[in-house]
Amino acid sequence: MDIKQKLGRRIKELRLQRNISQEYMAEKLDVNPSHYSRIETGYSYPRAENLDKICEILNVLPKDLFDFEHHKDIKQIQTELHNIIDNDEELTSQIYKFVKIFNG
Repeated sequence: MDIKQKLGRRIKELRLQRNISQEYMAEKLDVNPSHYSRIETGYSYPRAENLDKICEILNVLPKDLFDFEHHKDIKQIQTELHNIIDNDEELTSQIYKFVKIFNG
């Protein structure tokens, strides 16, 4: 997935969390609804000034639009965790204790 798709997916996710319609977003951005849809589907980038407006409408910081960490699949997460704790017994032990707290 490229950056345009990730950004569009994130904007859509934030918009839906706030129960805002695509039509409302398009109106506030002064763009055609089909153009706004292309932003959310990753076919178009929003212009810089529209990124600012999107942040205002969604009440988020610009960095929040580019927070894609939670979109990783389980294999990516497992690989990253393995690489982080691979040779650190203390960290492995701490993570294990933490996970046990939440899983009983």
